[in-house]
Amino acid sequence: MESAARRGPSTGTTYSSHLAMRGAALQVIQELMGHATIEMTMRHAHLSPEARESAVRELDRPSPQPRAALG
Repeated sequence: MESAARRGPSTGTTYSSHLAMRGAALQVIQELMGHATIEMTMRHAHLSPEARESAVRELDRPSPQPRAALG
């Protein structure tokens, strides 16, 4: 019998990973997946290398300027 690692990700892992990579909150993914704990969700919601790199690049962008108060 093949191990889970050799078979590849399950449908649930793929679903939760796609949600995470599109910015869904882990608590939302947890509820949608029916996980009892956030730790279970974190085991299933993997990010692609590109998603991680994109998140880090956000730090290179200038911060939004606060709007001047009207008045």
